[in-house]
Amino acid sequence: EIKGELFLIFSTIFKEGYVSLNVSSENYSDLIKVGKLKEVIKYIQTNYKNPITIKELADIAQYSEYHFLRFFKSQTGKTCTQYINYFRIQKATLLLFNTNLSITEIAYEVGFGDVSYFIKTFKKFLSISPTKYRKTNL
Repeated sequence: EIKGELFLIFSTIFKEGYVSLNVSSENYSDLIKVGKLKEVIKYIQTNYKNPITIKELADIAQYSEYHFLRFFKSQTGKTCTQYINYFRIQKATLLLFNTNLSITEIAYEVGFGDVSYFIKTFKKFLSISPTKYRKTNL
């Protein structure tokens, strides 16, 4: 039952995009920013398995790379890399929970090109290795 509840919580986090916006809906420019941010988040969530560059995201938001990085952090409280990695790690937890794929296969499946970096990032976010996470949640 607990595993099912955790799965529902993670599913909700994914659907909601794990972003709290720092905007006032009364301000028109804020609404434009929200629209741009939603496009960027949707792109990340659709393309997380592939390499994602800041240039790609900046182009979607119609900002220079410099201004985009500042914009993203001001709106989400996270850097782009933090958000992308968090999203990928959450996807990895589902694969660890629901499949028998190896850690290496999962790392590549969720967009990490380097297994060591995946394991390091996983530990950073969840304070446990992917292998221990899988054993604990089976």
